[in-house]
Amino acid sequence: MKKLSNATLAARDALVTRLRAHYAALDTAVDAFNVQMDEKWESVVEAQDAYNDAVSDAKEWLEQHATDMEEYRDERSDRWRDSAPGLAYQAWIDAFRGVELEESELEIPRGLDMPGEQIDDLEGLPDTPDA
Repeated sequence: MKKLSNATLAARDALVTRLRAHYAALDTAVDAFNVQMDEKWESVVEAQDAYNDAVSDAKEWLEQHATDMEEYRDERSDRWRDSAPGLAYQAWIDAFRGVELEESELEIPRGLDMPGEQIDDLEGLPDTPDA
């Protein structure tokens, strides 16, 4: 074959037209998805901020009560602290001190990136071999 036939070129042109249409539709869908993702992310940030505020309040509550418990324990004698009630009390303090609440650190996911448009490569193929 020395040259692409008119039928072959017409088939290629039809493929190029189809590729361009579908690429444009994909680009529109990706853009819409990324916009919606950004809009939805705002509600995630608001919810995360509220959760982190609640975590902070809970940590303060735990710290205050554990400190109050330790003060109560420290006012007792060594004998009481070594007794069954004293050891149970220490276990109660340890339970309060053992709670680890972590704030949420969610990060926005990366949006979708369109693949590079390669249609011009197909359309730009030579019709004949270069000599």
